[in-house]
Amino acid sequence: MSNQDFLNEIDRFTDLSGPVENLGTIQAEFVHLLGEQVANHGSIVAEDGIVTMVAGEDVYIAESGGRVLIKLEGAAAPIDSERPGVEQGGEIDAGDG
Repeated sequence: MSNQDFLNEIDRFTDLSGPVENLGTIQAEFVHLLGEQVANHGSIVAEDGIVTMVAGEDVYIAESGGRVLIKLEGAAAPIDSERPGVEQGGEIDAGDG
């Protein structure tokens, strides 16, 4: 994320590389797991919030009219061809989000 995007509250993430894996507990209103490969084997709680898991190189996340919009460019090649880009094996609770 560039300094300019951060200061302007723009959720644009570029040049993502490496795996992201949750094995513990994450609790927040908005949870975005982004990386070359993404896995959740723990617990994510976002009561009435938003949870996204996105695998790729460049990701832009926005919200409009209660909907989450994601623009993904340059889907990353899998690090390990036996594993999917996104793996959900844990618990996700987003309430009514």
